[in-house]
Amino acid sequence: GGFPEVGKGPAGKLPVKSALSGEKATPGQEEISCQVYESPLTARVAIAFQKDKGQYHLGLCKFRAFRYGEAIAAFEKLAADYPESTYLDQAMYWTGESHFRLYNWGKALESYQKLLEKWPQSEMGGYAYYSSGWIYLMVRKDYERGARFLGEFAEKFPPGPLTPTVLLLLGLAEFNTGRYVEAHDAFQMVVAGYSGSEEAAESSFWAAEALFYQGGYSDAVAAYKKFLEAYPDSDKAAPARY
Repeated sequence: GGFPEVGKGPAGKLPVKSALSGEKATPGQEEISCQVYESPLTARVAIAFQKDKGQYHLGLCKFRAFRYGEAIAAFEKLAADYPESTYLDQAMYWTGESHFRLYNWGKALESYQKLLEKWPQSEMGGYAYYSSGWIYLMVRKDYERGARFLGEFAEKFPPGPLTPTVLLLLGLAEFNTGRYVEAHDAFQMVVAGYSGSEEAAESSFWAAEALFYQGGYSDAVAAYKKFLEAYPDSDKAAPARY
């Protein structure tokens, strides 16, 4: 066995977070014709007619065009011009995501925290917990806080597209704090509930590791064997044989 190198492997690459917080995985991104917002003139006209919705769409279009600074500015203008808008919670989340893409981790965390405090019932809340947990786990190596945010997601939100990733990361956070029983439980939830996923393969290995570190060597050997039978081509196959 080997201690998890958080930040490496399928659970640790930046694209995992990026892909899961992209257009298809996250709510609040209805179909928009971003061509309207490419020109300042047509953007102004759209906002004049659609008001807060148009301003929100401007921010999303800037985000999708990878112009994150302009996206942040657009979302901040939404809050300033339309303080009662129903789009503010979504805008706050995408402000956080924009800072995330700019590697402004502290500002990203601030945005997610504001979202969770001001709009606790928002549909974006789960994504804010996930993104916060990801930063604490993968970037700051603050495993206690990472486990707390990821655990909040697992407790408060029904199963969805993010669940297997969140449970895998929660298991890694628990593992890194030495809570091997809790880590094993999280990994097993992925293996049992999401057997066809990439996260299940990763979790199957770490479940065996968690047993090993608990001192359950015979159980660990059986778990490694089961992992190797199910995932012989995994990049974790060599350490599992070790």
